[in-house]
Amino acid sequence: MITLVNIISVKEIIKRKKSYEKRKRKRDNEFNNVRSRKNSNSSSKSSDLRLVVISNGVAILPCETPESSTGVQYNWSKGYVPVVTRSDGRIRITDEGHLVLKDTREEDSGIYVCKTTSNEEITEVNVTLIVLEPDSAPYFHNFTEPNATIQRTEGSSVSFQCPVRGHPMPGITWLKNGIHIDTADLDSTTEYMMWSITLNNLKVSDSGNYTCFIANTLGSVNATFNLLVTQKEKPAVINTTRPDLAVFHPLNTTVKYGSSATFQCRVRSEAPPNIQWLKKVEESEIPMLQQQHHDIIKVQEKIIKFSSHRSCREI
Repeated sequence: MITLVNIISVKEIIKRKKSYEKRKRKRDNEFNNVRSRKNSNSSSKSSDLRLVVISNGVAILPCETPESSTGVQYNWSKGYVPVVTRSDGRIRITDEGHLVLKDTREEDSGIYVCKTTSNEEITEVNVTLIVLEPDSAPYFHNFTEPNATIQRTEGSSVSFQCPVRGHPMPGITWLKNGIHIDTADLDSTTEYMMWSITLNNLKVSDSGNYTCFIANTLGSVNATFNLLVTQKEKPAVINTTRPDLAVFHPLNTTVKYGSSATFQCRVRSEAPPNIQWLKKVEESEIPMLQQQHHDIIKVQEKIIKFSSHRSCREI
């Protein structure tokens, strides 16, 4: 099984390497074809810069600041798409208009354009950024391997993420219980992302150990997630019918003075009934019963006290 995983990973690595080389050629062509652009409706000027940084570093892309900074607008774009700053501070624009990229990565490479508008004058700075990725075996990035079983119920979803870095670009293979995952073998709906897998509409049969195996030509890493899918709890059945007393019950009983008497209260019910025994008393007996701390209730204007014998009443 390990041999199968290695073969699959190497094929994926070769495929990704070809894709990477194709993207690199395309990027180099873009770098060689950078031209200054002019706005026909206003005076403009442009300049070209080239910046090379190492991955996981910080890149500061300068933007030309006009002499008069009043009412200046800075607009950064990459490939004609506006650059969006991030709340975590990895991508931000300074007050001077410079673009700062932290924790640089290979996909940050490209042609950036800063357009400065001030007093109807437009200034453009074209910055070619190249992020060099040193060769390295795959390694996890911002990842904590789980040390406990992940529990889900039927019908829910779960995602396993294995974010890694490495150069050349690593390939990833997912396994369940040591066997390469085939979507046809899973009962749930499977979604694949770059470094993650999501299982939707889980079933009990989806329980097991899920492993991400990531490799390139320099090495490999792996992580295992233990998933336990349990059945949904069935809702409690509510008894909507009243219990019924069996025919001829309870029965009157006659015994000798001083002997014992037994009363039966037979009830038919879908759920276990709660049975209380009551005794009818006269008004004159109430003070004495209250002194003995008996519970006194009225049933249809009749005085009844709770007791462990005598008569039964179904609830």
